Amino acid sequence: MTHLMAGDLEQRIYAGVEQAQEQFRSEDAAMLSRENLSFLDDEEYAAMVEHLAGTYKGVEVAYVDAFTKTVELEPEGGCAACAVSSFHIQRAIGSYLIEHVDPGMRVIVRTAPETDF
Repeated sequence: MTHLMAGDLEQRIYAGVEQAQEQFRSEDAAMLSRENLSFLDDEEYAAMVEHLAGTYKGVEVAYVDAFTKTVELEPEGGCAACAVSSFHIQRAIGSYLIEHVDPGMRVIVRTAPETDF
């Protein structure tokens, strides 16, 4: 793991996003396990997993302002218009950046206008 508390903020953000995405993907896989979605019947569960399989491609760093310590993330692929997905990215990747890059950082996740999030 790269040390993320020293050096150029922008470089640390990119490294942090890369590391956080690994964690995000494993959390996502665990969240979609059959045990967590027992309220769905087998057919509904299979359809949901098929629909979601391979759709998340990552998070793009859309904007970095080193002066205000603001970073804006944009989901690539997946449910970019889904407020739940954006909230999960905010929690998983945003929290990771705040904890490992700079506690004073402000992280924004872009969502489509119609998501009302």
